[in-house]
Amino acid sequence: MEQDSEDAPVSVDQSWPLLPNVSQRTWAGLWSAQDTAGAVGMSEHCRTLRAQVEASGPPNVHLSQSDAADTGEFSNLIEAILGDMEVTVAFYHEDTSWSQDLAQRGAQVVVQSTASGLDETLAYAQRLVDMYDDPKKLSVFLHGSSPSDWHSPKDILDTIARIDADKLLAMGGYASLNLKMYSGPEGALGGQSEALQYRVDCLWRDKPWVKMMRERWAIQDGDFHDWAGYCCGQFALHRDTLRSYPKEFYNSLLETMQTPQPRTKHSHWSVIGRSMEYLWHVMFNGKPIRERHYDADNFTSS
Repeated sequence: MEQDSEDAPVSVDQSWPLLPNVSQRTWAGLWSAQDTAGAVGMSEHCRTLRAQVEASGPPNVHLSQSDAADTGEFSNLIEAILGDMEVTVAFYHEDTSWSQDLAQRGAQVVVQSTASGLDETLAYAQRLVDMYDDPKKLSVFLHGSSPSDWHSPKDILDTIARIDADKLLAMGGYASLNLKMYSGPEGALGGQSEALQYRVDCLWRDKPWVKMMRERWAIQDGDFHDWAGYCCGQFALHRDTLRSYPKEFYNSLLETMQTPQPRTKHSHWSVIGRSMEYLWHVMFNGKPIRERHYDADNFTSS
C-alpha cells in the first residue's frame, strides 16, 4: 500500500500507557485510550498479540481526496425487502443500479447513512439492531457492488432468491454467500491474523457481545490462532439465529463497530471489517473456528 508523503495529524491521549518501543503517534488511532487503559497490566498472551499487530506496520495512512471515495466516510446503507426476506446492502458510492433486480422481485429500497464507518460492519450492526423485532424469516447482508465484486458468485442475486429458510436453519441459520473464497492465516494480510486474535482475546473481550459469544461457544484465549472461513462478509441469516442473542448483544456490537478507526484505506488489514469477516460465522454458528465447507445447495431450493 502506498502512503502519502505527509501523515495525517493524530490526536494523542498523553495518559495512554505505551508498550515498549511502540510509537504512540502511530497507534493512537487503532488503540483508543479507553480500550488500552489496562495495557500495562494485560496478560502475556495479549501483550504478545498486540506487539505482533504493531510490528505489522502503521495503520494511519493519510487519505487523498480520491481515496476518500473508497471508504465508508460518505457511505450509505440500502435495505431491500424481498418477500419474507430483508436484504441489507452497505455501499460506498458504487453504481447500485443492480439493486433494481431486487426491486423487480418485490424489494423495497431505503438509503441510510453510515458516514463514520470504514467498511460494511457498521451498516450491518445498525440493521441487526433495527431489524431485531422484524417478523421476516430471512436477512441477507451484501456489499454495495455485490454482483460485480471479485469475491461474489456471478449468480449471487439468483442464489439469494432461492434461499430456503428451513434448510438454512438446519445448518445453523447462517451461511456465507462468498462460497468460492475460503481463506485462513496463510492468506492473511499484514497483521490481520494477529489483529483478529487480539480483538477477540484482549481488546474486545469485556464488551458484552464478546462476553456472550465467548461464553456461549466456550471460546478460550488462543482459539483464533487457527481461524478460517469464507471471506469478505456477505451472508444470509435466519431470524431464529438472529434472536438467539438478546437485543442487548447487538446494541453492544453496534457500539463496538462505531469505534473510530484510524485514517486508513478500506482495504487495509487493520480495519474492523478485516476481523469481522472471519468472525460472523463464529458469532452465529460457533465452533469450529475454521468454518465448515459447504455450498449453495445446502441452504437453497432448486
